[in-house]
Amino acid sequence: MILEVENSLKEVLPSLFNECLEKALKTLKY
Repeated sequence: MILEVENSLKEVLPSLFNECLEKALKTLKY
């Protein structure tokens, strides 16, 4: 059970991080 949650977090967190990073870069450029 815990392993499943951990694996799903590992999949979701990078995409969330990338989205935030892209938004931050766009904000810095303008």
